[in-house]
Amino acid sequence: MAHLQRLRLCGAALLKCVLEGYAIGPELARFVYDYLLSEHRPLHISDDPRAPGAFSSAAESYRALADYAPLATSLWPLRQQAKRSALDFDAETYVDFGFLPADCRNDTVTLSSVADADAFISRCARYCLLECRRPALDALRDGFKLLLVGGEQELDVTPTLQLFAPSEAAALIGGRRSIDSASLIRLVQWPALPAAAKAWGSEAPSALLRQWMSQQTEDTCTKLFRCLTARAAIPDPRREPISIFLEPLKLESDDGAVASAGAAPFAATCSNTLCLPAYTSPEQLKKGMDELLAEGMRFTEA
Repeated sequence: MAHLQRLRLCGAALLKCVLEGYAIGPELARFVYDYLLSEHRPLHISDDPRAPGAFSSAAESYRALADYAPLATSLWPLRQQAKRSALDFDAETYVDFGFLPADCRNDTVTLSSVADADAFISRCARYCLLECRRPALDALRDGFKLLLVGGEQELDVTPTLQLFAPSEAAALIGGRRSIDSASLIRLVQWPALPAAAKAWGSEAPSALLRQWMSQQTEDTCTKLFRCLTARAAIPDPRREPISIFLEPLKLESDDGAVASAGAAPFAATCSNTLCLPAYTSPEQLKKGMDELLAEGMRFTEA
């Protein structure tokens, strides 16, 4: 089917992200990583307490389902209700939520204890996350098979990925949504003062930028990172870190003079480079960075 082929291609794209260290953003539910790394990991209690499988307990089942389906919040209160007294209710609502198969629509669910409630939560999670989606999950996982030379044999790379816990794989593929000022400053390849003075005629532009960055909120730093790199997420620091470079903003003239303080900075996303005019005051730099961020956000939203 066409949608399964698209999922295979999506899996191949995720594999490339792993190999290249390119974070796509935390878009996938954690259960996908559980299934991707090992079909059996989510079905049994993990040996590693830091990486419990998605179905290893009612609590993990609930977390995995809630990560995917917001309506799962209706399940957890059943434990407290069943603790107080036995519950009887129609399964129809949970069929409509997609937590139970359609042939359960006319069934009555009876929960006489917390253990019954836990079993029901796990049952809903298994059906919604695994049983009704197994072909799609298999297709995504098939994308992690590399065609060897000649295209006649496949190499399944998921056993190698099993060296990671699902949370670690999620960090490698998804990266982080935000970055703080200290982390952003560490990504910048700051020129030495003599080199800055030679490039801009003064070391002021790079010094002013560093001071400005140190005062910014996490939200502003994240917007700037995306503006300079065109990336949706910040790569996991355990991989080779991404670098941001600084260069003077040159005029399009024969002498290649540096743009004056009245110009706005320019972001060359293909090389993660910020081109700065010859700013001499914090006010000039702030005005220029505000213009850059405003333009960058319009481009991102478009």
